[in-house]
Amino acid sequence: MSKITLPRLKRIIQEEIEIVLNEGENHEAASKIMSAATKLISAIESFKESSTGSASAAVSPHIDGLESALKQIVDSPMNYVDSPKPVVKKVSLRPTGKVM
Repeated sequence: MSKITLPRLKRIIQEEIEIVLNEGENHEAASKIMSAATKLISAIESFKESSTGSASAAVSPHIDGLESALKQIVDSPMNYVDSPKPVVKKVSLRPTGKVM
């Protein structure tokens, strides 16, 4: 019967804890999304300030909806980050004859 050594068991537990803590967390992507959304909001505000009344009126319904969606992205960017695919690990409680 194979036995897992204490250092190996600690390493396995630490790896599993890191996976759980980091699961779904992609702060770099969230930062990029928030930055892009902020730049788009700034561009929309600039357009509104510099455009004529008729140009602003022509696109107002569309821009207002877009601006609202972008503000939601800025408020909670992690909701718009793609989740990483989970890594599947095979675990067996039967002895394999290998000491880990």
